Amino acid sequence: MADECLLDRAALTGLLGGPPVAPATNAVVTRTDGTRTRACFALADGVTVSVNVYTTNRGTPAGYVAGARHGSAVNGLPAGTSATVLDTVAGPTLQLATARHLVTVAVAGRTPSRDRWRAAAVAAVAAAPR
Repeated sequence: MADECLLDRAALTGLLGGPPVAPATNAVVTRTDGTRTRACFALADGVTVSVNVYTTNRGTPAGYVAGARHGSAVNGLPAGTSATVLDTVAGPTLQLATARHLVTVAVAGRTPSRDRWRAAAVAAVAAAPR
């Protein structure tokens, strides 16, 4: 996707615990081995949110979310979507499945509430291509 910034300002503020210091922006990161990855980043006082959007080569996005071990399901999402929150090395991470995409939202520096995760998932679903 050309633009992985699927979260609106309200959703980002909820995850960050305060307003972003600048608008969320897509960035390309070049690893030491030369491979590149892109993500959308938003920053606030000591907190970072990153959003990645993927297509799946094997299985479905919903299958990835259903197969996540030790996740905590996010309820109250639009029909045809599913999500779980996982504890990862990078910080708590939302895995969200739409019909076409697997969206990850990682938060480093704080742990958002269940309601904030749900709001972020709903915002991402609304902005994701169908």
